[in-house]
Amino acid sequence: MKANTVQINKLWVALSTVSLKYKIEKQASIQSEESLIKILSTSLILDNLLIISLLGVFIENNFVMGRALL
Repeated sequence: MKANTVQINKLWVALSTVSLKYKIEKQASIQSEESLIKILSTSLILDNLLIISLLGVFIENNFVMGRALL
């Protein structure tokens, strides 16, 4: 049960990251060049957070599946 909650939390982080990234990139078209650099760097950080969250879910699923096969 706890593993399912952890996976749901990781997926929620991933979904929230995508939503926030979309909002930031939508604002990018309105901003000046200086603000655009800050927005793009924030967007890269969110990309990394998304990758880490999804990778965590993938690794955990494989670990659970591996234990089930043993």
